[in-house]
Amino acid sequence: MSLGAKPATQQRSQATRDRLIDALDALLEDRPFDAISIGDIARRARVAPGTIYQRFHNRDAAVSILLELYYRRVREWSPGPGHARVPFPATLRAALQLIGRNAWHQVAALGYIMRPAYLYSRLKPDLVGPTWNRLERIAHRGYLDFLRHYQTEIASNDLQEAAGTMAALINLLTLGRLLHPESPAPFLRRREAFVREFVNLAYHYLTNPSVARKETR
Repeated sequence: MSLGAKPATQQRSQATRDRLIDALDALLEDRPFDAISIGDIARRARVAPGTIYQRFHNRDAAVSILLELYYRRVREWSPGPGHARVPFPATLRAALQLIGRNAWHQVAALGYIMRPAYLYSRLKPDLVGPTWNRLERIAHRGYLDFLRHYQTEIASNDLQEAAGTMAALINLLTLGRLLHPESPAPFLRRREAFVREFVNLAYHYLTNPSVARKETR
């Protein structure tokens, strides 16, 4: 649960929260977040505006709903390599290609939510509760498990640090795609270029002995 949201202790209350989150999701498909008001969300969810403030007890209720929407959609997104439904590819390079493609398609499917959620998480850091940090820890653990699977191909002995660098790299590239979709840089406009650049950067970092030596100094 995000900071600023009152606990939904009853099934009816939770159902109302779900309606508010789904209402914002539907509105975001038609207009930018900045153009959506509390009244718009209430009308779409068919609740009184006051109901929103009963469940999100701060003046930034719309941002709180946006962040909860982001948390839910990211958790629902297709898992990466290593999940029971997505087995590890045979080689490290093939696995990196899968990660790159997954990141590209995630932005294509969820960019309308991810873009404002990222921007407002920076503008309103007090609204970013433990859920955001928990998602980051889950991502780090996922990359750590990923690197352990391909440990024989990886030069670094510090897999914890390598996992953090991997998470930062894919986040930076994804943010570039989110925030600069019209950039002239090919890797921000074409999937093949995006995947290629991510794979080249990540593979060089993970397999280059000189990088591994720098990490252990």
